[in-house]
Amino acid sequence: RRVIRPQPYMITEGPTPQGSNWMAWYADGKCSDLWPKHKIGDILWVRETWGIATTGDIIYKADYVDKKAPLAEGAKWRPSIHMPKEVARIFLEVTNVRPERLQDITEEDALREGVHPWGLETQQRMDKWCRYTLITDPGRTTGTFRGEFAAFWDHLNAKRGYGWKENPWVWVIEFRKEVIKHD
Repeated sequence: RRVIRPQPYMITEGPTPQGSNWMAWYADGKCSDLWPKHKIGDILWVRETWGIATTGDIIYKADYVDKKAPLAEGAKWRPSIHMPKEVARIFLEVTNVRPERLQDITEEDALREGVHPWGLETQQRMDKWCRYTLITDPGRTTGTFRGEFAAFWDHLNAKRGYGWKENPWVWVIEFRKEVIKHD
């Protein structure tokens, strides 16, 4: 999910004169076609922290969480922002794109976003998780994927004015993952 900018107050669905599938309506009375950054069939690549192994092969830091990485002498991990497409190993094919209100996320969608309401190491995280679960699913006494997603979303977006409470319009981008092995 990615914040739609600028934020409309309403989005309507259906073919528009310019060929979009959505029309965005703004508080100043203006409206315009709404175009997603990505469309079905686009191929996206995932940037990861990476390095060069002693063998000269590309290695990925995510594969060495519990063990020492065989980085080449003098080599350091390179940040994901500097990863060229040629060394990427994970590609995503966009299968669906649609606008949605953030709080319309389902429990199943929150799970697919990659959050997990278990394995909480500290009491502070547990308190935050339970608080968001009560906000997202009133009456629940156990943690939810939506509650964990709301807490994670706020960690990333609340300071920018797009918190869970504001319920911003977001693009929902669904994809199929393919992993490429580099030789």
